Amino acid sequence: MNADIVIIGAGPAGSTVARITASEGLKVIVLEKEKEIGKSPCAGYVSCIDFPDIDRKVIQTKINRMRTYLPSGRYQDFLINGFNVNRNLFDRELALNAVRCGAEFHINSEVTNLIEKEGEYSGVRTKDGREIRAKVIVGADGASSTISRLLGFKNDVAIAVQYEVSNCKVDPEINEIYFDVEYAPGCYAWIFPTSGDSARVGLAVRSYLVDREILSERQNFVPRDKVNTLSSGKRVIKYLDSFINEHPIASKKFRKSLKTKLIAGIIPVGGLHKRICKDNIFLVGDSAGMTDPITGAGISYAITAGRIAARAVVKAIKEDDISILKEYEKGFGRIMGRHYEMALKKRKLMDSLTDNKSLERNLPKVWVTFEEYWS
Repeated sequence: MNADIVIIGAGPAGSTVARITASEGLKVIVLEKEKEIGKSPCAGYVSCIDFPDIDRKVIQTKINRMRTYLPSGRYQDFLINGFNVNRNLFDRELALNAVRCGAEFHINSEVTNLIEKEGEYSGVRTKDGREIRAKVIVGADGASSTISRLLGFKNDVAIAVQYEVSNCKVDPEINEIYFDVEYAPGCYAWIFPTSGDSARVGLAVRSYLVDREILSERQNFVPRDKVNTLSSGKRVIKYLDSFINEHPIASKKFRKSLKTKLIAGIIPVGGLHKRICKDNIFLVGDSAGMTDPITGAGISYAITAGRIAARAVVKAIKEDDISILKEYEKGFGRIMGRHYEMALKKRKLMDSLTDNKSLERNLPKVWVTFEEYWS
């Protein structure tokens, strides 16, 4: 198969690039390794400002506050304006928009290698032996990106696990964040309502606590029986079960709840890659380290980057000048570079807060809803 652009990954970043470039008349092929679009341990919050032009049926709840709990149980309320979305539907709607513009999607199509000759990249090769030749190759294949790995890039990660829970007591307008090293060392736990009695409940744990022999560096979705054993002897899933069953505040919401689904994966926390372009290849979204190193948020950044990248691709192909792709790297760096630099400094401080006493004292310095974070 031949195309102007081959995009690896059908998440928000990949589908955004696909929609814009296809709408400009370019031939676009998107390869998604999973059998369905939308598998992610993402909690699913999207701000009103960043909400894309898609069917609003993807919205589950309107959110107006983020409530952040410190280890002591004290909390801070912060006004926000956005939605919790069904990530499966959200990603599929973004993909459908791209299809309507002419992009071609292939699911269950895992890319295993780049086609390279004499230092030039001409396409990708899939696990089942297909070769897709393209002028531009886009790595939008998530936190465990094959394209990023093939280019020699690495990123520090956290391991995330999340249940979908029904029959629980939650406020449908408040997203809750819990900091406590007993339940989520190095990161935090979350309760994001999907209705008045259902929620996504999850947490993340820093990767240096994980037995890497179980978690393949290429694995993006981790089945329940493969969730890692921590070096402390606990399983990641046990942290989440403990949070739901034992946390002095959160557990009260789940006394009669039913866990209906578990998903797990990795979240980049090492910041933006120093390079996100190489010749006719570029990275976008989680594959480029565009997830916020502190909050783990990535949807808005992925969509923003996708828009900037798409404009550069269209210009590069129409003018037959691949060097124009560097405009994407420079453009995104100008807009978001300083944000990631600050967040990465805060991540390093967060990693040093290994007990609840120091976490309680320093949390305002490392969490975005506190004024002290920005000072």
